[in-house]
Amino acid sequence: MTDSVFDSKSEIIENAEVFEEDYTPDEILCRDEMMNEYVKVLRPIYKGRPPKNAFLYGDTGVGKTAVTKRLTDQLISDIKEQKDDHTLVANEFSIVSDTVVLPHEVTEDDDVDLTIIQLNCQNLPTKSDTNSSYQVAIAMVNEMRHQEDKIATTGYAPQAVYNMLYEEIDRVGGTFLVILDEVDAIGSDDTILYELPRSRSNGDIHNARIGVIGISNDYTFRKNLSPKVQDTLCEREIRFPAYEAQELGDILAARCEVGLVDGSYSEENLRLASALARRDSSGSARKAIDIIKRAAEIAEDEGATELKDTYIREAHEDLQQGDMVSSITHQDNHKLIALGALAEAERLGQTPIRTKTFHEAYQKFAEGTNTEPLTLRGFHNHLSRLSMFGFVEELTNNEGRKGGRYNEYQFSEDLSKETVKEAFDTMNDINWVTIRIRPGAEG
Repeated sequence: MTDSVFDSKSEIIENAEVFEEDYTPDEILCRDEMMNEYVKVLRPIYKGRPPKNAFLYGDTGVGKTAVTKRLTDQLISDIKEQKDDHTLVANEFSIVSDTVVLPHEVTEDDDVDLTIIQLNCQNLPTKSDTNSSYQVAIAMVNEMRHQEDKIATTGYAPQAVYNMLYEEIDRVGGTFLVILDEVDAIGSDDTILYELPRSRSNGDIHNARIGVIGISNDYTFRKNLSPKVQDTLCEREIRFPAYEAQELGDILAARCEVGLVDGSYSEENLRLASALARRDSSGSARKAIDIIKRAAEIAEDEGATELKDTYIREAHEDLQQGDMVSSITHQDNHKLIALGALAEAERLGQTPIRTKTFHEAYQKFAEGTNTEPLTLRGFHNHLSRLSMFGFVEELTNNEGRKGGRYNEYQFSEDLSKETVKEAFDTMNDINWVTIRIRPGAEG
């Protein structure tokens, strides 16, 4: 057997799959109460009754999506088992970016009684809040059509799209469960959340019944929904709290038992990873798992056969950088342009930078990206949000009669111009602009 440059004498990771985001363990730990409530929401479907609507909320990495996948898989399996003659087949659709996954093959001879459509609203092509529900409706239409019959993401009147959606739902018939993950990404237009649950009572569909489950990381989104949507969507609410450090340790132990080589890690390693995840992300299992996975990769690269706390701390620092880049890319264009302008100001040695000078730099950056710049007041509102998110630090100065009171801005300790540039490099819809900044403007 020939040696390969890709061979490694150090093997700590035995099964890398268990550390991936799409992996669902055989047993969901530390979520019994939430699962029991969720079962109550799905039980009517199993019994052939009209489906219920529900709203799930909790921070990232606290089990909302994993529990949803586990229970919907179980629902499909149990319905199949219930029908000994196999006349009922569950058909599940899901969107992952632009990839359509059809786990259960359906033929024209199958009697499809349950259809699950799961969309991640964060991945839908939206340009503004006003077209978000519109894009959800288009995505649903396209999930039920063959490739040659799919419709474009723009160019249709909203009511025409909803009419097509109702036609497709009635064509398929039976029970529909629509799961909208990261539903807060649809913004202020919550039309779809009102239309779907009431489509049968409004006479828009006749051969199907629809249940909607909204999943959100942002509970304030639920509070901002219109009263009529709250009454419908929030028929049941299930809160997923952050994991405690001990719970994170239990989850890590279960993953490592399957994913890492025996004897390559210690309880102390798991406790440290759990504590770091608990401190940084308010108890995210995903963060704890990522820390252990990255630490194991670092150890293997170093030729080690055991995890060390130093590897775990190094992994934690690496992931902190990656998390910040990801957070930046999810901001709207005006906040991105403001961060780009601030990075340019730092490159030129002009930070902290006064508000008015910062706004002028922002305007130049915006013009370079063919974006209509905001007024000073609108810009200041975005600065306040960037400060609240922890991207920038706002410094208030008071020089009395001589200079008056003014604000200056610089990056927070967790952010740098290099990180902002890295985030821009990962995006295709906005380009970096090199600008010149006039020093000394007051503001």
